[in-house]
Formats: sequence, C-alpha cells, structure tokens
Amino acid sequence: MRPVPNHAPPTADHDSWAADPSSRWWLGHTLRGLGGASADDPQWSDLLGRVGTAVGSVRLRDAADRANRVTPELATWDRSGSRIDDVRFDPSWHELVDEVTASGVCGLPWLDEGAGYVVRGAAMEQWARLDIGVMCPVTMTAAAVPVLLRAESAAHEMGRDILKAARAGLDGAAPSARSYAGRGGAHPLMGMAMTEPQGGSDLSGSTVAAAEQGDGSFRLTGHKWFCSHPTVDGILALAREPGAGEGSRGLSCFFVPGWLPDGSRNAIQLQRLKDKLGTRSLASAEVVFAGAHAQRVGAPGRGVPTIIEMVVHTRMDCCLGSAGILARAVGEAVHHTRGRRAFGRPLVEQPLMRAVLADLLLEREAALALAYEVTRGFQVADPVGRLVTAVAKYWITRRAVTGCIECVEVLGGNGYTEEFPVARLYRDAQVNSTWEGSGNVMALDVLRAMAKDPTLVAGARARVAELVDGAPDDVASAVASFAAAIDVPTGEADARRFAGRLALALQAALLAHRAAATGEEADAIVARAFVATRLEGSSERVFGDADHRLLDAAEPLLARAPIPA
Repeated sequence: MRPVPNHAPPTADHDSWAADPSSRWWLGHTLRGLGGASADDPQWSDLLGRVGTAVGSVRLRDAADRANRVTPELATWDRSGSRIDDVRFDPSWHELVDEVTASGVCGLPWLDEGAGYVVRGAAMEQWARLDIGVMCPVTMTAAAVPVLLRAESAAHEMGRDILKAARAGLDGAAPSARSYAGRGGAHPLMGMAMTEPQGGSDLSGSTVAAAEQGDGSFRLTGHKWFCSHPTVDGILALAREPGAGEGSRGLSCFFVPGWLPDGSRNAIQLQRLKDKLGTRSLASAEVVFAGAHAQRVGAPGRGVPTIIEMVVHTRMDCCLGSAGILARAVGEAVHHTRGRRAFGRPLVEQPLMRAVLADLLLEREAALALAYEVTRGFQVADPVGRLVTAVAKYWITRRAVTGCIECVEVLGGNGYTEEFPVARLYRDAQVNSTWEGSGNVMALDVLRAMAKDPTLVAGARARVAELVDGAPDDVASAVASFAAAIDVPTGEADARRFAGRLALALQAALLAHRAAATGEEADAIVARAFVATRLEGSSERVFGDADHRLLDAAEPLLARAPIPA
C-alpha cells in the first residue's frame, strides 16, 4: 500500500508516560514535597510505565475507538420473554475496563496513604486519554470506597473487595476478590444514582422511597433519571426514608447491589439508555427501582452529606480526566502539524500555527499543574483543598472543551471526522463540565465552601504566595497583584467570575513555582507567557492571539508536547 504524501502517519505504539515530561515532572515534584515518597520508587515507576505503554498502544487506542462506534445496547428481555434488564457491550469495552482496573487505580489512595492520591492522579490522567466513558465506573468505584468502608455487611464487604482487587492489580497478580457472578468480572465496580426527572441538581424534591423490611434491609421504589452505569455490582443511591425529615434532610444513602446473593438480578429495571453527545461507550441509563433490595449507608436523613463525599472524589477525577483529554487532543494536533507541510515548510513552523499550538500547550500545562494541586490537597487533607477542588472542577473542565475544539480546527476537515480521535475527544470533553456539578452548581459550591469556612479564601491567597516565592520577580509580582485584586463575591452573580479568576491565579502561581523550583529559563518563559495571555490578556482573546511572550514560549512548550516527536 502506497502512503498518501503530506499526511502525518498514525501514531505508532509508544509509552505515553515516557513521552510526557510535564506529567513526570509534576509527579516527581509533588511526591518530593510530601516527603518519604519518590517517583523513582520501582513500584510507581513500573506502574506508570505499564500504564503509559497501554495508553500509547495502537491496540487500546483502537479498542477505545471501537467501543465508541459499537455502542452499548439495552437488553430488556431474553428470547424466552424473561426480563433481564441487561446491557450488551462490544468486547472492546470490557478489554478497556479490565486494563484500567488491573492497574489498581480503584484503590490506590487507601492502599498507600503517603502517595496514593498523587500517583493515582498520574495514572488517571493517562488513562483518560483513551476513553473517558470507561473512566466513569472506574471513578465511581474509587470514589465509593471511603463511604463503603464505613458501612456494614454487604456494603463494607464491597469496599474491601475493591481494595483486594486493586492490591492484586498493583502486585501484578490475578484479582483475589470473590467473583461477581452477575457481571462475570473479578473486579467489583460501583455506580451512583442521585438525580430524578423532576429535580436534577435540586435533590430536595427526590421521591424515590425506602421501605424498611424489619431485618435492617430496605426496598427502594422509584425513578432515577440518571444512573452512571447500571450494570455495575453496586450503586449508591439517595432515597426518602419515612420519618427522616423533609426536603434534602429526609434523604438517606443506600447501597443497592446489582445482583443478589443467589446470582439473580436485583429489581433494577432499565428504562432506556441515554442518547448522549459524548461518552457513547458508556451505558448511562434511566432506571426504576422496583422494590430493589438495599442497605442504608450512614445515618437516617444524612444521605446527602454521605454521598457528597463520593461526589467530591469524582470531581477530582473530572479535573484529571479533562487534563488527560486535553493532553491527548493537543498531542494529536502537534503530531499532525509536524507531519503536514504547507507553503514549503511543516505546519509546526508556520508562525500562525505555532502561536496556536503554543497557546494550546500552555493551556494544557496549566490544567495539568492545577489537577496535580487538587491531588496534593487530597493527599495531605489540606482544608483549602475543598475550595481548590471546586474551583478547579469549574475551570479545567470548561477550558478543556475550548481547547479541544481548537485542536479539531488544527486538523482541519480531518479533525471534524470521526476517523480521527479529536472529534470524539471534543464531544467527550463536555461530560466533565456537565456531570458531577455543572458550572452554576460548582460556582454555588464555591460560595457554600466559603460560607462554611470563611478562612478558605485567605488560605488560597496564602497558597498562591507560597507558590510564587522564589519565582522570577516580574512573574511573582504579576501573579501576586492579580491574586490580590480578586474580589470576594458578595452574591451568586459574582461566583463564576471569582471561581475563574482564582483558578487562573492558582495556575499562574503553579507555573511560576515550577520556574522557581527548576531555575530553568524555559520554565520562566512559560510562566511569563501564561501571565501575558491569561492574567494581562483580553478576556475576548482566542487561542493564538499572540503576545511576543507567547511566541517566545513556543519552543520550550513544543519540546514538552505530550506525544513522541
């Protein structure tokens, strides 16, 4: 077969982790700051080497594409007329899920209390580059662990089995957890069902009812508008328990097993699969609990605070996932411009394209840095992390969408077709800004966090000051001035502006911190470019709206593009 001239060839097998100097730097630096942990620890370097080789493989990239083309199918009945409420997936879906769960990411934070959150963050940012749909049950499973471990009986056993399977994966062994007969897999997976048709994010109107059975168990009855993944081994759901109270205070959290001890399906009826903009590999569903067996998790009427712990963990993964999607999209854009020529030279050398690529890479650098800051906050239980997570989830997820559509345009007409991955990446990027708290929900969450703990804003400003200490004077001064000028919101209408500006201040401070930590001129140039384009630039600017400091940063940014040259 004769190759078509002037086209970048498909990316060959490679180690995605080894090809990403920025991810490796932030992991190593963050671990050094924690003390006692190192990215050179064979356990972590071997793990991330395996993850990077898998993520960069043609086999799994093709599997991700196929899982999104051959979408899940609802199987309500079997051929004999029995109701089975199942979903049929292409084998590529199971191949991807098995690869990701085998890396241990569902349990890492609870298996290594010194570095687990940060190392898991590095792995999750890599895995997200393949298919964010697969990452949904993986995220839900990990996020459910702290809730399950505080529960009793079946729910607690589920949490322990998740950790057993994760430990086996980290050790390179077969999962030691009991087999989950209904799904046929060895690694247990979790889902979540909170929203209902009439309520959405306003949980106070939830009507799913929980009836106690006299033996400590419950049966749930009612309609859930979104279930993250209905054929998992267990679901955490909110339901109204009689006598618990009114509004959201009357909701309790329940563990709903996917299958019962005898191997039969629990009474979870699948009404339909959601026809979504993106994450087409994922079987998000509308479900009805038709007297489903359940066990309460936490105290009666305390369902929202109980499940919110799970939600906060999923928001961390939204940040990591969006950073990973953006990294893949920008990497594909750089690869295309390296292999495509126009007007006598490669696209990557053309001034206009070079400015766009530098700007996209700069956005990726900032997203990555802030995502690592979120994992650091979880690792050290930093109180300010409550605010930082909300701000980062608000900002990174929506900026990734903007960056991904620019990457589509870099590839031109090819980028607009489904044969190239950037169209899917753009569609999938939308999910993290919408789910687990859309923009307004996150802005309100920022206000709630500040109201609950008025010291958080001062703590965030102190973190910015700590990060810029030792940075080049011009960068440190610009970041400090920008942070000082951020007005604390006086009402809901100011919340989005506050969240966005605080996110920019943190990103700028983190890039300045890297320049201070390395002393490298290249890092100082990158930090100056961010200040010029994000802190000093017009709010109406688009990618490639070039200040000379952005063009100065093109070379160091292209040198750290997350794809092999």
